[in-house]
Amino acid sequence: MAVQNGTSFYYMATDHWRYENLDLSALRSPVHPSSDRLEHPADFNVLAARLGWLPSYPQFNANPLKICEDALADGAADDASIKARTVEKLRNGDLKFAVEDPCHPANIPRILFLWRANLLGASGKGHEYFLDHLLGADHAVMNEEALYKAPETMTAGDASPHGKLDLLVTTELRMSTSALYADIVLPAAGWYEMHDLSTTDMHPFIHPFNPAIDPPWETKTNWDQFKAIAKTFSHLAEQHLGQRKDLVATPLLHDSPGERGEDSFPYADGPGPLLSGSRLDAAVRGRASPLPASAGHARPRIDRCTSTSPKGQGNHPQLSDAPFQVKPTQMIGGYAQLSYGFNYYGPTGAQRDEVIIVRKAEEVNWYEG
Repeated sequence: MAVQNGTSFYYMATDHWRYENLDLSALRSPVHPSSDRLEHPADFNVLAARLGWLPSYPQFNANPLKICEDALADGAADDASIKARTVEKLRNGDLKFAVEDPCHPANIPRILFLWRANLLGASGKGHEYFLDHLLGADHAVMNEEALYKAPETMTAGDASPHGKLDLLVTTELRMSTSALYADIVLPAAGWYEMHDLSTTDMHPFIHPFNPAIDPPWETKTNWDQFKAIAKTFSHLAEQHLGQRKDLVATPLLHDSPGERGEDSFPYADGPGPLLSGSRLDAAVRGRASPLPASAGHARPRIDRCTSTSPKGQGNHPQLSDAPFQVKPTQMIGGYAQLSYGFNYYGPTGAQRDEVIIVRKAEEVNWYEG
């Protein structure tokens, strides 16, 4: 299963790293050697992907379907040979992780699929950067791309891309901010229109839901929506892809052979070893498209926005014009409770370590006229 922590993905996809001004000396242990050359949080994300501490998608600077195809053409007899060939190419530099060049046209996200997630109006911090770099829409970014320290282990490029996405799809039960910006909105059944289970990571309770009415008009339950999409995608994949081998790089999970200690070797000129091929899993998978996609989940939007932006645009009270920052200390992995696991361990936004600057708004528009 290809899953990734959202903070790392959006940190790269929305080019937050280009506005980074965090001095990592504030986070470095006093007993750590001061000669460490990594100074940018993005470098630690690259290192975490190299070491298998965190997943990173898209994975490589080449399509994993093509990687398997080329390996088979070169005489790879089985999955183990495909993995060994891939590891060797990573070691000698013929193949790289996509996170090392996040703004290359082959590595940027093109499709974003949101499942009941108001990413643009609730869960996405640095809302304006999403609008600018991901959607290419009108935005109120007031920051300038001025790096405190340039990343040393990734290619920054001369200019950041804007409007990376070709398609934004959301399945929603309300006209949220994400739905307003989406190219396609799939109307979803509400809480009292479907069978569902609800739980959180805060307590062990499971809450069953039963429908009071059938989904009205064109709405469908998420289950029915995904079934319909999967059926169509499977049909298209049979026509356009057939049966192909895919290569998935998985993080070091708890109590796995890789976590317990595998032989390692230097990874090109990078700062640290790359773990051996045990974390590469070759499998048969039908895919409708080689383009990267993402899904997320979030809470509802907040209404009654005011307009205080110097550009005269309404600002969401739950979001910020300022970019979010990630904590490099939370990118460590591959060891006991620090091993990556879906929902939710991984680097999170520095929500409780923020510096807040309060200034008087010159004009406030409540949109009441």
